[in-house]
Amino acid sequence: MLVALRRDQEALIDIEFIRANAPREMRAAYMQSIILKRSGKGNEAKAVLAEAEQLLKKRDPEFVRNHPPSLLLLGAIGYARSNYEDSYKYLHRYLEIAQNHAGARKMMGSMLLRKNDAWEAIKILKPAPFFTPKDTEIYILLADAYMRAKKFSDATVMLEKATTLAPGTSRIRTQLGLSRLAVQQSRTTSLRT
Repeated sequence: MLVALRRDQEALIDIEFIRANAPREMRAAYMQSIILKRSGKGNEAKAVLAEAEQLLKKRDPEFVRNHPPSLLLLGAIGYARSNYEDSYKYLHRYLEIAQNHAGARKMMGSMLLRKNDAWEAIKILKPAPFFTPKDTEIYILLADAYMRAKKFSDATVMLEKATTLAPGTSRIRTQLGLSRLAVQQSRTTSLRT
């Protein structure tokens, strides 16, 4: 909770205590890596993530396959380390068990967009706003997927929702303008044919 609130110094006290007394607790290592990354210590963050990943991978594969916290953690670690193939595998299995986790859907959607698989990204991301309707990033990812799939009207709807949640964000407003232009061009093209 403290990490999510960006109260890093307070969180570090708890994390260091947990890591000293329960060194096999991988979630503490993951939280520590987030704090290290935010404080500009990227190499240290990577080392902590690699350590946590190795500990998790030493567990019985059948246990990991059916243990949602391990799947989510391995997926997040893989994502953070740009090991997208492993990350996708773990997050896909995680969503088979816990479909309503928007964070896992965002990571998977982002990976699918990196692979230019817009339709699969839409399929993964589309349910996410039902779970976290105030998460601007979900709407932006969905809009990106819809734009790539040439579903400009749907992209515009997602960007309008994102703009409502973060009205002062120029990046979203720019994307919304481009999306509206694409809708108009699409309509003009269909009228000519």
